[in-house]
Amino acid sequence: HMPLRRLLEFKSNMVGRGAGAGYQISNLLKPFTCMPLVLGTPMSRSHVKAVFRLVELLKAVEQTFHRRCMAIANAHQHIVQQLSMTSMTVVNEARRKVQQEQAATKRFDTRNIDVLAALNLIETLLKGPSTPAR
Repeated sequence: HMPLRRLLEFKSNMVGRGAGAGYQISNLLKPFTCMPLVLGTPMSRSHVKAVFRLVELLKAVEQTFHRRCMAIANAHQHIVQQLSMTSMTVVNEARRKVQQEQAATKRFDTRNIDVLAALNLIETLLKGPSTPAR
């Protein structure tokens, strides 16, 4: 059996990958279907087959989310917390790099100060349990 933390990370990654795949397929499908209209040319058979495959993939992602919606709902708070922790790691790494850059130049740059202020704001927003407002 997987430890709870790894299981939550896995679920979080799978939900994110599914949403990302759906987004990418949707963004690929839109211009693919609009291009023949803009150019005024008919779609070839291979293009029509590719559109059908993309629609099937998009429907499969959607159906998977519908099938697993109870499991996603049960793990929702944990998934949000995991994503928040991952975001905090990125923020802390960015802060460390900006501070190293600041220390290397040995002068206060207004851009770095603004970046550090923004990172502090993001950190404040990410701290604590998730709420419907954030």
